[in-house]
Amino acid sequence: CSPSHEGPSGGGVKSDLRRKQWTLRRAPWAAARRRKGRLVPGKWRRATRSLRVLNLDKGHLMYYIVESTKSFEQAATDLAAAVVRLGFGVLHVHDLGATLRSKGMAFAEECKVFEVCNPGQAAKVLASDMRVNMALPCRISVYTEKGKTMLGLIKPKQMLALLSQDAALMQVAQEVEDKTIRMIDETK
Repeated sequence: CSPSHEGPSGGGVKSDLRRKQWTLRRAPWAAARRRKGRLVPGKWRRATRSLRVLNLDKGHLMYYIVESTKSFEQAATDLAAAVVRLGFGVLHVHDLGATLRSKGMAFAEECKVFEVCNPGQAAKVLASDMRVNMALPCRISVYTEKGKTMLGLIKPKQMLALLSQDAALMQVAQEVEDKTIRMIDETK
C-alpha cells in the first residue's frame, strides 16, 4: 500500500471506525503521526523502514537454536571448551535450573547460560558506542526441552541493530556472531 493510503474509503461513522481500526491494525505506530485524519507520508515511510530493519514481525530470526545429540552436561562441557578454543572467554555460567530449584520453584528442565566475551571485540564495540555495554557480554544457552538438549543464542548482529546503525559496530557484531554460531555448531 502507498504511504498516503488510509485504509477503507467511504464516509460516515462506520467508515471512520473502519479507518481507525485499519490504522491500529496495519500501522499502530502511525496513529500518533496523523494530521487532519491523514498519515504524514514521510514519517510513515521512516517508521516502515525502521520496522523492516528491526525485523519485528520476524522475531524468531533473531535466535540461533540447534538440537544436540549430546547429554546436557556433555554439551555444557564441550561448549566451554569451544568458547576458549575460538578465542573467547567464559566470564560466568548461570545455572538457572539449579537456582530456580534452590528458591523452591518447580522447574524440571536444565538450563545453563554462558556469558562469553572476546576482550578485543568488546573494546571495539564500546569504542563505537558506550551505551551498547548493556548488551554485553554475549550469552549462549545450553538447555533441555522435552527431553532434548538444545543450544542457542540471540544473534549479536540483529540484537545490536536494534541499538545502533553504526556500520563499524555491525561489522564487529557480524564477526562475533560468526564465531558464537561456530561455537554452537562445534558443540552440537
